[in-house]
Amino acid sequence: MKRLFFFIVAIAILLTATSVWASGYDTCSDPVRLDYIDIGDPGSETGHKLKGWGPIEPATSLGNYGGVDDARVTWEPGAPDTKHARSASFMFKVPKGFKATQIKLSVLDGLADDSFIVRVNSTVYEYPGLINKEENWIEHTINLRNPCSGSCRIKVVIQATGPAWEFFDDYGQLAVDWVELMGCPTFASLSLYEKDPNTWEVIDGGARGRLIYNVAGSKFNFKFNGRGLEPKTEYSLIYYADPWPGDNPGAFIARGRTNSRGRITMAGRVDLDTDIPNDSDANYLDGGKIWLVLSSDYDAAARTMIAWNPTEYLFEDRLINYDDTDA
Repeated sequence: MKRLFFFIVAIAILLTATSVWASGYDTCSDPVRLDYIDIGDPGSETGHKLKGWGPIEPATSLGNYGGVDDARVTWEPGAPDTKHARSASFMFKVPKGFKATQIKLSVLDGLADDSFIVRVNSTVYEYPGLINKEENWIEHTINLRNPCSGSCRIKVVIQATGPAWEFFDDYGQLAVDWVELMGCPTFASLSLYEKDPNTWEVIDGGARGRLIYNVAGSKFNFKFNGRGLEPKTEYSLIYYADPWPGDNPGAFIARGRTNSRGRITMAGRVDLDTDIPNDSDANYLDGGKIWLVLSSDYDAAARTMIAWNPTEYLFEDRLINYDDTDA
């Protein structure tokens, strides 16, 4: 009965460790990988500023280490029993257009007391270690309290907290196989306005709209709301790539129909198959144009304007940039 109790406790701890740490933190509904390090692979480690790690295992000590090909320990064999010696760190880089919300890591819970703490700025994750004495690689997922956005770096510190085991001088303690940074695209907003085609000034009180969109991703994730448009009329939201007629290459984003009050809403995730701007766009160095035009004036299949009625359109208030990550 006592063994059964310990087994149940061990399973509960394992389930807790493999679940997301702390609810209510900033997360993504569909997170993507932003960065990855195969600990023990020098090529993968390059550029991540690893500090305090032990030698590559199992090649150095010839231990088992749960059967992996390469890993490192945070507490190096024979090192003193200090907080600094027990700790190892690395740096993640968050790419432009994304925010980091999670860190995942594979840590060996083996024959030693492999409890540990992970510190990432204001986020602290503690793992008490399993009771059973087998070698298990456990994947931990940690939600970040303060997500990092844009081209920023995140320092992660992992500290072994269990007492040194009997073979510490031979194998060290707390092995890590890989670490991964997860996150989601950040969003931006764009205002579109009815403009005077002679001066390109915004018409006071004219039709207008607002576009919310992700600045990077494999699909263009957007929502558009417009008002003051012609009632019961079909419009197309497009990326217009100069010069005329905008097919350089440009992109069709969506179409929709206004209601009886001249309001319209469109939303979706679209594979544009191009960055905005595309390098064939005359505005490539500055950004791309987003327009709302009459669908009857635009050939969606050819991604080209076929008529010109600018008093019926909405034009962007600035040029935008979107990184199609799989284009």
